[in-house]
Amino acid sequence: MVRALVEMALGQLGVQVLDFYLAHSLVINGLVLAYGFVVFASWRNLVGIRKRLVGSMIHQVKESGGQYEDLKVSHVLSRTSIPWQSAIQGMRFPWVARQMELWPRRATLNHVQSMLGKDVLAADVIEELTGKRPKDEKKLEAKAAAQARKKAKPNRRSKR
Repeated sequence: MVRALVEMALGQLGVQVLDFYLAHSLVINGLVLAYGFVVFASWRNLVGIRKRLVGSMIHQVKESGGQYEDLKVSHVLSRTSIPWQSAIQGMRFPWVARQMELWPRRATLNHVQSMLGKDVLAADVIEELTGKRPKDEKKLEAKAAAQARKKAKPNRRSKR
């Protein structure tokens, strides 16, 4: 009874797909689980690389000394060098992906650098050292520049 209702709802093509799935469900489910493992391992791999990079940068900032309360992203980047290559070489899995990305990429220097920006890593360092997330300096600068342009240009609508 239930199968007849499902077959009627699926139509002729849907029934063929259902029959194919039922005949090969072990292989299909195995492929889906293997793909899920690869994606999850890629996510975890990028998190591990990020932790290694941030830990190394924190160590460098602590060695340079100074106060941590007034740290800015630009200060952190000028005091540290980011050990990209050593962080990539220390991983066990050959692919990386951001959280919720469905297509992992090969863990190369260019891919990792594009996924983990310098500013984001520096902000993570500041958050670890001070306990608070810094404001995004670039967004603030862009907002200030936009306001300056707006003040410099007269409003065209008010002339009507």
